[in-house]
Amino acid sequence: MKFEKVNIGAFGKLSDKEFEFSPGINIIYGKNEAGKSTLSSFMKYMLYGFAGKGRTVSVSEKLKHTPWDGTSVSGSAQISCARGNFHIQRTGAAKSGLKVFSGGKECLFGKEPGEEFLGVDEQAFSKMAYIGQNNVAADGMYDLSDIVQNIVFAADETVDIEKARKKLTDYRNFFRSTRKTGKCFELEDKIRELKYAFDENSERHKTLLAAEAKLNDTRRKIRTNSEKAAELKAELENIDGYEAKLLLEKISEAKAQLEHAEEKLISSKDGMTFDGVLYTSEKISAINTAYEKCLLCAQQYKNSRIALEDAKNAGNSANNDEMLRKCNGRPYEELEGLADKAKQVRSSSRTWSVVADVFLVAGAGLAVLHFADIINHVAILPAAAAFAVIGAVCAVLSASYGKKLKGLLENYGFSSIKELFEFSGKLPEARRGLIELAAREKLLDEDAENKKREYDVAAVELEKLIAPFGVGAEKVPEIIARLKSGHAALESAAHEYKRCEGAYEAYVSANNTEHLLELAQKCTSQPARDKKTVMREYEFVTRANENLADLEKQYIKQAAAPASAVRKPSEILAERQALEAQLTECSQKADAANLALEALEGACEDLKGGISPVIEKKASELFSLFTGGKYGGLEISAETGLCVDCRGMLRDIAYMSTGTKDAAYLALRVALCETLFREKPVLVFDEVFAYFDNERLKASLEALEALSAQYQIFVFTCHEREKQLVTHSGANVIEM
Repeated sequence: MKFEKVNIGAFGKLSDKEFEFSPGINIIYGKNEAGKSTLSSFMKYMLYGFAGKGRTVSVSEKLKHTPWDGTSVSGSAQISCARGNFHIQRTGAAKSGLKVFSGGKECLFGKEPGEEFLGVDEQAFSKMAYIGQNNVAADGMYDLSDIVQNIVFAADETVDIEKARKKLTDYRNFFRSTRKTGKCFELEDKIRELKYAFDENSERHKTLLAAEAKLNDTRRKIRTNSEKAAELKAELENIDGYEAKLLLEKISEAKAQLEHAEEKLISSKDGMTFDGVLYTSEKISAINTAYEKCLLCAQQYKNSRIALEDAKNAGNSANNDEMLRKCNGRPYEELEGLADKAKQVRSSSRTWSVVADVFLVAGAGLAVLHFADIINHVAILPAAAAFAVIGAVCAVLSASYGKKLKGLLENYGFSSIKELFEFSGKLPEARRGLIELAAREKLLDEDAENKKREYDVAAVELEKLIAPFGVGAEKVPEIIARLKSGHAALESAAHEYKRCEGAYEAYVSANNTEHLLELAQKCTSQPARDKKTVMREYEFVTRANENLADLEKQYIKQAAAPASAVRKPSEILAERQALEAQLTECSQKADAANLALEALEGACEDLKGGISPVIEKKASELFSLFTGGKYGGLEISAETGLCVDCRGMLRDIAYMSTGTKDAAYLALRVALCETLFREKPVLVFDEVFAYFDNERLKASLEALEALSAQYQIFVFTCHEREKQLVTHSGANVIEM
């Protein structure tokens, strides 16, 4: 990806500025507070918008780069990438202020251009391709070897893999460890205890409640069962009568429903009968099939007519073509020999013209020789005159053939013999085209006639089927819809009739109507209870007094147990459910932590085996270039972190100078860009060579010059030395 040009409307201290960049190295030079970092931030703003949210300038990029006069930030950029050329416009911090255009059309609606083109988010871009002075080395954060490890195995130097792994392990073990300890096992033990307590107290509580209820019920029945037996017997007779009355009403209702269903069935059949024929689903399907066939034939006929008209129009278009128009109405043999005929006439004209020129020149020469007294022979003048006459005759013949050629061309409509020759070259192909057009028109005409006959046959068949309805073909959809609706109603009516018939026959076969009439006469009112309940109560009161005294003593003894010795099962159940909810939550957290650990281990293994060697190789090459070949390369591992190859010996990076650490970290960042980006990003170096001496700076800039064949590179600096070192290389230098 490359920036071609940026236009800054208002951004920080910059306004109404335009910058054009080269595809290779761009050196942006200026004194402190000239706006260099503002320009680099604007380029990142074009790709990702503002990062960081807060109310302070140190946290919020929006607050930091909003002009002091309160003007909204705005600007645009022209970029090119693997997907094409794009024009990006931004106004403000909201995504609604972002517009991206390609080929004059808006695209990437609501999507950040950097994420779409490079395949990484703003944070990854800032940590790898966008390098500021405060972001080069690890001083003030962690030891550089730790950060290298985290970059290689997590692509982020602020993420400590080992700490994350330990934190996840401790978090999982807090809930469930491999040694059967943790909150989950504690909760499971408590739940088992509560289950045992619930079962034990449920039985005790049930016994207590049952004893009290039976005691009260027994005492009540002792007082009432003597007088209630008679009332229950009368109630049973009333229930029998009432049930008989209801059954008779149901039989009467079933009969009425059967009669109504029969009337509806007859009416539905009448609605589906035409000319004495009942239209079944098969007949309806036949009409529908014939109608669809008629429509299909009509459409096919229409299509064939359209194709025929197109062929005729093509023939007419051919007649409008000047060359084809010359072919029509003339014999092909005549046109075919026209070019040869024209060649002969033109050849004759040229021949007589040459002969005329020869004789005229000869006559003029003899006359000149005579009058110049060079030749004084008597026959010279007559000979000169004869030559002149012969030359004139030949000239007349040449003009005659030229006129004949012109007439020939005009007769056939040609402006020049060249046009005639071009026509002759294209004549066979044009004649074949005319023949093909005529043949196609004939075939399409025959096809149209066939389609017309097929349509007529289908129309006659359809007319036969709809004749009983007395309507035209245009009403067929209405007829089909009406027949389908009527058929559905007929089927529904037949189904309802069978159902009603079965219900009525079931009632009649299962009951004696005379006996039901006798029972119904004994009904005095609507019963308040069902017969089964009343019968059970009647039998109970007739036997209850035989053992009520013994039962009463037994229930009194059972109900005397102290209620305080029994815990309510509802309280135990509520406590157990609360613990089970806690157990579910703890199990989910333990499973989530375990899953995260597995994912972390798998990701680290993938990175170690696939990406890490590639990054290490590229970083080593770049580090060697940055240090002018002083060091052989870098070695990266999760165990030892980052080590420098010093003449075959590996030394921890912590032993190196700040400039060497910066070079190693820059090499790692660029190596990550090679691996983790969708395409080559722009590389932004904002005051990153502060700790480089002149020799190392020169080596680093030469390495960047080699990289510029693949990357567009921006070096922001306030030092003259960077500008002076790249002047001879053809880099684009912009002074601010």
